[in-house]
Amino acid sequence: MKRKFLAALICAAAICAAGALAACSSGQECDHTWNVGVVTTQATCSATGLKTYTCTTCGETKTEVIQKTEHPHSDGWLHNDTEHWQAATCEHDTEQVNAGAHVWDEGTVVTAATCLKTGLMRYTCICGLTRTEIVPKTEHPYAEDWITDDNGHWHVCTMQGCGQLSVKAAHNWNEGEITTPATCLAEGVKTYTCTDCKKTRTETVAIVNHSYGDEWSSDENGHYHACTTNGCTEEIDRDTHTFGEWTKSGQVVKICSECKYEKPAPFMASGIESVNITVGGGEKSGVTVFTMGFNYYTISYAGSTPIKVTCDFSDREGNPFSYKYTLSADSQSFTVRLPDRSIACLFIESEAETAFQCELNLSISGTAPGHVHSYSDEWSTDGEQHWHACTGEDCEDAQDVGIHEFNGGNVCTVCGYDKTATD
Repeated sequence: MKRKFLAALICAAAICAAGALAACSSGQECDHTWNVGVVTTQATCSATGLKTYTCTTCGETKTEVIQKTEHPHSDGWLHNDTEHWQAATCEHDTEQVNAGAHVWDEGTVVTAATCLKTGLMRYTCICGLTRTEIVPKTEHPYAEDWITDDNGHWHVCTMQGCGQLSVKAAHNWNEGEITTPATCLAEGVKTYTCTDCKKTRTETVAIVNHSYGDEWSSDENGHYHACTTNGCTEEIDRDTHTFGEWTKSGQVVKICSECKYEKPAPFMASGIESVNITVGGGEKSGVTVFTMGFNYYTISYAGSTPIKVTCDFSDREGNPFSYKYTLSADSQSFTVRLPDRSIACLFIESEAETAFQCELNLSISGTAPGHVHSYSDEWSTDGEQHWHACTGEDCEDAQDVGIHEFNGGNVCTVCGYDKTATD
């Protein structure tokens, strides 16, 4: 069934074609429709070819020339020193294709150049030909660290076996800095540093003059301005102290009005001690007595010229007391019972016109001496305390000194002092 249908289609196409040809041949124009063409003569490297096209409407034909082909060539290259090419494999074996100058690649290092020897570079063309070139020696690779001496600095080549030195340059010294200051006792040191290689050199700085402070220095012999350099004993402006009166500041001292140096009075403590002092002729002396315990302190005087003794001290509560005594050939001692751990300050003077030395002796006893001052049985009072006063002439000693004890009332339970009766 399929074969009959196919035969019918072929017959129909033939009839249509015959009619069309009959139509073109009858003098009518035909708009040719060309097929893809058929190579009717194959082109070679020696002769051109031919391609024929046929109109699918009227059957008319046309031809086109096919250009000669290139000569077939070998894949291998032939070359000389300047160019390369590939030879034809056809009968035209003298023909060359792809001829041209050599095209070299970027090259491959065969032997690296150093500062000691040249290197070798190999270049390769696409045709396989190679050539080599000598690479010049490199510059010396110098180390970053400096080698130095007193006159200059330089670098050493790091290539093993080379040892080449760079050009030696002179040091470039900075302005220097004082690393050890000069004093009046020793020279100093100034250090200079090369700004390139950091090498240092030093110079001696001369000894300087003494530097004296504005404040006074002092000792027991006088005051002076001392050199401020540690270890230096030089001094200027030495002068003797200008002392004022004896004063009490914990102990008896004289203070220099110029340098404030404090000259301590002689010190008398436990046991029996003696001290020589100068009084009279306007000279006044002082003695410091340190007390331990509520003992009796007796000050005795062996001289005949009368002297006046003022005894200042404070009790344990900080209350100040002051007693005055006159010692002479007729009254050579006085005894006072001082508070525990107090400092008594004795100020000694004489109305004698000529200064003289006198000796004071201190004795301490836990019991009252055989002959002591007599004291009144009546209480003496003031607004703060009470005591039994010494009854002797010019005696300002006292005993049983104490603070009033009111116990919430207005009348002291010890001495009978009435604080409301006081104006």
